[in-house]
Amino acid sequence: MMIKRDAQIDREPEYNPCGGEGTFTLTNLVKDHELSTIVKMVAVDAPVASYAKYHQHQGDNELYYILSGKAEYTDNDGSTVILEPGDVSVTYDGEWHGIKQYGDDPLKFLALIIR
Repeated sequence: MMIKRDAQIDREPEYNPCGGEGTFTLTNLVKDHELSTIVKMVAVDAPVASYAKYHQHQGDNELYYILSGKAEYTDNDGSTVILEPGDVSVTYDGEWHGIKQYGDDPLKFLALIIR
C-alpha cells in the first residue's frame, strides 16, 4: 500500500509541451517506478492559450480525464472535438493526438500513461 501526502508529490514545469506553446505544470501523482507495472499518472495544469502539439505515441498508451476547464482535442485522424469535465480520451500505441486549452478558464486534466 502507498499513501502520498500533497507535500510529498513532485511538481515540475513542462515548457512548450510536445513542441506546443506555454508551460504545463505536471503533478506526478504516481511515477512508473512506484508500481509493479509501468504506469505513470500525472495531473496537468494548462494555463490559457497553452497546448501540446500534435504528436505520436510510441511504446505507450495515454488516457486523459478532464477535471476542469475545456480542451480542444485533436484525434488520431486529425479531427478535433471539445472535451469538457468528465470526458475521457484514449490514445493507443502508434496513434497521434494533441491537446489545447480552450476558452477563458485554465485546463486541468489527469494523464495516465501505460507502457
